[in-house]
Amino acid sequence: MSKASKIATFPINRLFPSMITILGLCLGLFAIKYAIIGKWEVAVMLVIIASFMDGIDGGVARLLDATSKFGAQLDSLADFLNFTIAPAFILYFWKTHEIKGIGWAATIFFIMCGAIRLARFNAMQESEEEVKKDDRFFMGMPSPASADLSLLPMIFTFLAAQKFDYALNITPTVVIISMSILAVLMVSRLPTISLKKLKIRKEFSSLVMASAGLFIVALITEPWITLPLLGLGYVLTIPATVWLYYKK
Repeated sequence: MSKASKIATFPINRLFPSMITILGLCLGLFAIKYAIIGKWEVAVMLVIIASFMDGIDGGVARLLDATSKFGAQLDSLADFLNFTIAPAFILYFWKTHEIKGIGWAATIFFIMCGAIRLARFNAMQESEEEVKKDDRFFMGMPSPASADLSLLPMIFTFLAAQKFDYALNITPTVVIISMSILAVLMVSRLPTISLKKLKIRKEFSSLVMASAGLFIVALITEPWITLPLLGLGYVLTIPATVWLYYKK
């Protein structure tokens, strides 16, 4: 057997999911950079885009039959940066640094809870608990959702400035309280809906695709209105999700 025949090869498309994950990781790093220089809208939008990319990389991996332990670990590391470190520091540079000590403590607490959640999620992937649990639900709030919701106070200020020409003043205390609540929800056992496993009837597929198109148009044209409505819709699903989970 020749030396060339021993070289292992595989289709390059198996790297596409990891490329998407790395692209999302770069967005998180740029979000921190833009927060440092005070370009708040750009920083927030980069985290939002990263959260949407996180929702598709796993689907692309399954579609291409390119799932791997390496990809799963890379995705987890990217999530830690994009949805715990990045939003926590964006909020710190924006507002919470104004309360010395407590603001930094809230930043550390948010990052710590995000790390605990991701570690628990990774551990559950190979445990019996993961096999037994209903995959329509997450245990605790996913870090992308928590990151997006944590940035809502900033989004409200963007909305007030652009649509009402009003300088909305959100205090550091409000931001710290909201960060702390979301951090606790990440490490809680509260059941939340898993959209990745949500199933629909076949006859509704066209309606869902049309709704997705409408959402994308709204997100591009009016992001600071669309994102709060999306966040509110997600929060409203939590009581219904808890009821369905425990009823089952």
